[in-house]
Amino acid sequence: MQGRLAQNLAQILDDNAAAFPGKTCLIYEDIRFTYQELNKLVNKAGNAFLDLGIKKGDRVIISLLNNPEFVISLFALAKTGAIMVPVNYQLTAAEEDYILKDSQPSLIITDAVKLSRFHEMTAGAIPVLTINRHAGEEVPSEILDFWDQISAQSDSLSPCPCGPDDVVHILYTSGTTGKPKGAMLTHHSVLFCSSFYTDNDEMGTLFSSDSKFLVTLPIYHCYGQNFGLITPLAVGATVILMDKFNTEKVFEAIAEHGVTNFPGVPTMYAYLVNGFDPERHSVKSLKFCKSAGASLSLEIRTAFREKFGIEISEGFGMTEASAQAIAHPVGADKQRGDKIGSIGIPLRNNRQQTEAKIVDEDDRELGPNEVGELIIKGDHVMKGYWKQPEETAKTLRGGWLHTGDLARKDEDGFIYIVDRKKDMIIVGGENVYPREIEEVLYQNDKVLDAAVIGMKDAIKGEVVKAVVVLKEGMQGTENELIDFCAARLAKFKVPRAIEIREEMPKSSTGKILRRLVR
Repeated sequence: MQGRLAQNLAQILDDNAAAFPGKTCLIYEDIRFTYQELNKLVNKAGNAFLDLGIKKGDRVIISLLNNPEFVISLFALAKTGAIMVPVNYQLTAAEEDYILKDSQPSLIITDAVKLSRFHEMTAGAIPVLTINRHAGEEVPSEILDFWDQISAQSDSLSPCPCGPDDVVHILYTSGTTGKPKGAMLTHHSVLFCSSFYTDNDEMGTLFSSDSKFLVTLPIYHCYGQNFGLITPLAVGATVILMDKFNTEKVFEAIAEHGVTNFPGVPTMYAYLVNGFDPERHSVKSLKFCKSAGASLSLEIRTAFREKFGIEISEGFGMTEASAQAIAHPVGADKQRGDKIGSIGIPLRNNRQQTEAKIVDEDDRELGPNEVGELIIKGDHVMKGYWKQPEETAKTLRGGWLHTGDLARKDEDGFIYIVDRKKDMIIVGGENVYPREIEEVLYQNDKVLDAAVIGMKDAIKGEVVKAVVVLKEGMQGTENELIDFCAARLAKFKVPRAIEIREEMPKSSTGKILRRLVR
């Protein structure tokens, strides 16, 4: 993909099947696929989808955990010109039903666990492919087996011609305000986003055919899908795919496969730091670790560097930007110790620089270190929201993606997220940003997870409340943690109450769900 972008997302497999036919492309448990083998299976699946009547522009729901069938289906749908609608595997039936009705799919691909639920919701009106069946389980005759459908198909298929505006994925946002919205990503926006790493001479050997990516992020999410799967496959790398994150299994995989690249979220890095045993775990192969999805605390970053010997590259992205938008420059010569806490600068490839600026309520650009909304512009930005023109116009007004994040930009152009615009707490007229208090709580050796929210107050309007989870085996009290904060924060920022819980509500990527903390 160096120096150009494919017209169809699946073309990257065609290219690398020709360039690296016998190279291991994908490893899942004890199963291995070469680039040539995976591409042939993608072609077979694409022909099966065509035989089922799937055509360009049709939506197809995928509700699966990380597995080879998901990978095969993703590229096969792209090759036929169809639109993949990946569904978060953790959603409730009501949430799945909303996406089903909103996206109006022509096919559903799922597993034995979700099979009966989708069949009931569709009343048999939409074809369902299942990747496995429980032995002896009674299933409706109209349910189709994935492997039965593709086994007899031809392993030759040319990618459907696609233009820059042709949609390849609809990914539903988490729905923190109202119903989820389907972000429409095009072949071009997804590939352009990936090109920040695949078509970038500054990345050197960090993203090459010699790289080995360990992917525990769910690939039904944009971050796992783009950075964990599409980006490494675009450069001919090897992907070691796990269906979920497990600390000990991650250490085993790093040592067994010589993993060089690991994309994760802060919670994963916290577990890796706490679980690392230099006597049992070898991590010397690691060259690049990336964190996104939530802010990475200084304590985790520092501990990881000390124990693993490499710096975590923090970045920022969102579904509406095809996963990635801002990150720290890569390479030892570009590491800026004075920029710790920053999410970095706008990403670029060899040909194009993306844009980001901080604006006020009237979209006027602000000066250095002034806090306002972060807005983004570039080819990686979504086409819009599925069937929601008003929301699209609001979010993409003026040609810029309005992120809803409060941020500041320093004199060198490095961006710092202050907080979510909607999560800001106003205490007696003073703006309080939850992240600042959370960072203080993370400095306490007893705290594993922290989330700060606003609590109504008759006098001040709102006061600060914190919810924390303590590290295993640790004991602490509300008053102890309040005193800890009082020694480090202005009085109006100190939590009025601190609730200690056994666990924190999190998304499948490990991001704390502040709306559920409330």
